[in-house]
Formats: sequence, structure tokens, C-alpha cells
Amino acid sequence: MPELRRPALLPLLWREKWLLGLAFCYLWQARVLLSLKGFGDPREGCAATAREAQAPTALARRIAWSVDQAARFVLRPTCLVRAMAGQRMLALKGHGSEIHVGVRKTANKPFDAHAWLISGDEIVLGGTQTELAEFSPLIGAR
Repeated sequence: MPELRRPALLPLLWREKWLLGLAFCYLWQARVLLSLKGFGDPREGCAATAREAQAPTALARRIAWSVDQAARFVLRPTCLVRAMAGQRMLALKGHGSEIHVGVRKTANKPFDAHAWLISGDEIVLGGTQTELAEFSPLIGAR
């Protein structure tokens, strides 16, 4: 009887490996900074990159993928930590983004907060337009 082999995974390109490594570093950096200093006034960091050019869709998707994959190896990779890492990665490539934070009331929880990252008019990290419509924005314009 022939032995069954698992299919080999396609090797990642060097640029994807580089993005994964960068995402891992920025996720840990954001996690540590939030633990030590707190978030402070998030509008300051958001405004710094919001004036720059919008990220191309392909780059935004690659960065979102790398942040999601690298987050599996980070302690408590909250939505805010992911958004901060994604914003740093987009800024490194010269593209602007803005972190949005919103809240909602649900039947299960009296208060639920969520952060997401937007570049131009495209949601990069944190959900879809439909999912985020339930949140009332606290930081960032809609």
C-alpha cells in the first residue's frame, strides 16, 4: 500500500517572510508599549499618518494577512495592538492610516469596545464595513 504524503506548503516569498517578521516585531512592540505606558491620546498617533497617501489594496491585504498570522504568536494580540502594528507597517511603506475606536452595547455585555485600521476609505484591519457599522465611533471619523 503506498504511503500517503501530506502536500507541501508553497514556500512564502521573501517579501511575505519579511512582512511576517516585521508584523511580529511591531505586534510585540505595541503589546509592550500598551502594557507599560497605556495608549495615551490616540489621536496624536493617528493624525501623524492620516495625511499621507492611501495604501494600495494589494499592500493593505498583505499587511493585514501578515499581522493576522503573526498575532498567533503574541500574548493577547488585541484589536488595538493589531491596529497599531498595521499602522506602523503602512507608515514604513509611506502610506497613511488612521486607528478608529468604537463602542457598542450588546445583550451579552453592557459595553464592548473595538479598534480597527483604515487607510483612505478602505478598512485594513478589524472587520468589515457591516460588522463595524454596529460600533459608535469614539476616536476617528466615519
